[in-house]
Amino acid sequence: MSWWKPIRIALAALLAASMATGRSDSMEELRVVEGDVERIFEESKASTMVFLFVAVECPISNRYAPAVNALYDRFASDDLAIWTVYTDDLFSTESIRRHRKDFEYKARSLIDFDQTLTNFCQATVTPEAAVFARDGDGDPRMVYRGRIDNRYVDFGKWRSKPSKEDLREVLEASLNGEATSLEFRATRAVGCYISPN
Repeated sequence: MSWWKPIRIALAALLAASMATGRSDSMEELRVVEGDVERIFEESKASTMVFLFVAVECPISNRYAPAVNALYDRFASDDLAIWTVYTDDLFSTESIRRHRKDFEYKARSLIDFDQTLTNFCQATVTPEAAVFARDGDGDPRMVYRGRIDNRYVDFGKWRSKPSKEDLREVLEASLNGEATSLEFRATRAVGCYISPN
């Protein structure tokens, strides 16, 4: 049995539970801010998938918007998909659209108000990245979770420029065809905590 099959069974149960409670978002079907619904892991043909968890009112997350856009410009392609992910149901879709416009996000955005994808990726703060690479069977495997770079050392402590750009290094490995050989690595992201909805 492949790595993805037991996850699909669990997701089917989660989808049924979310439908029973009147909530439609799940990792099986995530709503894109533009209004359509996608089965991200099934429908995306990309061999590498990047989820960047962001928030409307997180100052640290917002300060990273230019870096997120630069990563998108450098790496996004048919084979490397990048999404921003919004998890806070205190904000309407219209607020999220406005936030995207204000910070000029280029990546498509997912709404994960049920936080199924958030929990699956074990994301705890914004901004935080989760990177998946497809193995030889086409199943997605998480190869990285954590900070975009080390600009923020802790709350109220930051560098003017990062000395290590962790996410860029992972994406460069993917660009060079090395993503499937990467061992999973996690770093500590500094930002605003994601509160359960």
